[in-house]
Amino acid sequence: MRYYLMGIVLGAFLLTGCDTKEVSTEITPVTSTPLPAQTPAAEPSKEEVLEREITQALTPAQEEVAKRLEETNKELSDRLAQTAQEGGEKLEETLKETSVALDTAPVPAKATLCASCHGAKGEKAALGRSAIMSEMSVAQIQEALLGYQKGTFGGAMKAMMETQVKGMSAEEIEALARFYGK
Repeated sequence: MRYYLMGIVLGAFLLTGCDTKEVSTEITPVTSTPLPAQTPAAEPSKEEVLEREITQALTPAQEEVAKRLEETNKELSDRLAQTAQEGGEKLEETLKETSVALDTAPVPAKATLCASCHGAKGEKAALGRSAIMSEMSVAQIQEALLGYQKGTFGGAMKAMMETQVKGMSAEEIEALARFYGK
């Protein structure tokens, strides 16, 4: 916060220094008024004191510059958020178009859960114990995932797999089976 305010003040000084009017560079000390004796209050932090002193020392022109800087920062932040959202949408659209063009299934959102143990394309035996998903049929994978979800399927990895598929919908399980199966 302190650096942000110092940046605003510095920007204000620089921008107002461009005016043809002469600007005083002398800094006048600002004293803070003590709190009334009957109100028990904690001492303000150094940042609060500095912020108060900077605010009191600003000229109207500097206050206007500080206000414009704040508005510009907000506008840039909003533009950045909008650009990120648009970029994400374009990327998602491009990925869909690419998967259609390559005649491949789109990568399901839940595939990142599987990839950490089974590999990006299901090419690994998870922890050296599971079947290799890329060698299984779509129906076998779907049956196994639904079985894990119901608690009716599995061996040594049953408990771990139950937690992985617990919250998945039937559509998500089907998408994973189509993506990894042959």
